[in-house]
Amino acid sequence: MVNTHPGSIREVDLYRAAEARIAAIQAEEEKLDLNAVCRTRLLAHGQRADKVIAFLHGYTSCPQQFSLLAEEFFKLGYNVYLPRLPYHGLTDRFSNPLVNITTETLVAFGDEVADIAVGLGKMVTICGLSGGGTVAMWLYQSRPEVDLGIAISPFLGAASIPAPLTGLFSRLLSTLPDRFYWWDPIKREKNPLTAYYAYPGLSTHGLGEMLHLGFAVRKAAEKGLPAGKRILVITNANDRTVNNYLTAQLVASWRKPGVNVQTYVFERALELPHDIIGPHRPDQKIDLVYPVLIDLATRD
Repeated sequence: MVNTHPGSIREVDLYRAAEARIAAIQAEEEKLDLNAVCRTRLLAHGQRADKVIAFLHGYTSCPQQFSLLAEEFFKLGYNVYLPRLPYHGLTDRFSNPLVNITTETLVAFGDEVADIAVGLGKMVTICGLSGGGTVAMWLYQSRPEVDLGIAISPFLGAASIPAPLTGLFSRLLSTLPDRFYWWDPIKREKNPLTAYYAYPGLSTHGLGEMLHLGFAVRKAAEKGLPAGKRILVITNANDRTVNNYLTAQLVASWRKPGVNVQTYVFERALELPHDIIGPHRPDQKIDLVYPVLIDLATRD
């Protein structure tokens, strides 16, 4: 039950404003042909909680990716926000809407997530996977409201592209005519590793814009201290999708006096996939991963 004594009115107003903003987002989503499980959602305890966590899904996925992990944090007393990244989650998984992504839309999306999270909880955690991890890093770098940023296998560069060429690769993808690529060019839409709610392929233009955001985070980290209070960077030594070297470089840039940077590595021997979160892969090991993530995220 919400405490309504005078000292708590501001918290009530913050929470109601956040709820209203989410309701407005959901109303806009009703106008789109979205997969029902991919809509923006809120798991809340009816008032501003001590802690809130926003989960940012990966490029080509949707909020359903974090559905089971979100429930675990809700049980721990968190208010949990699961926003949908721009142009994701359409029922037509082959329409290539990700061509419309820009770095500016990603930044605006991230800022809105942070604004909403402040109304949902006193201590704000922003947790993202892959492309969502890049947005989480941007928010840690730029928003003082972020108490804890968690970047899981952040997409700062492709594992197949040498780190020094990432900037050029990003510019080429953003400026050349867009192309659609299947995650699995052989099995295509029948790829068993693509979740039923995720896109089976990607837009090269959208990928370039994601990379550009990662480049912007790295440049900002080189120039100045992050605005956020603490960050946890989690990598997977078995990851064949993202460039862990670029992630290590960014961590090194952040590790300056007074900056609280923590890291954790899932060892190669565990043979984890790039997407260590989504429970809908046949090769998933969430029984191993989730307890580690929850322990790391909930430490003081």
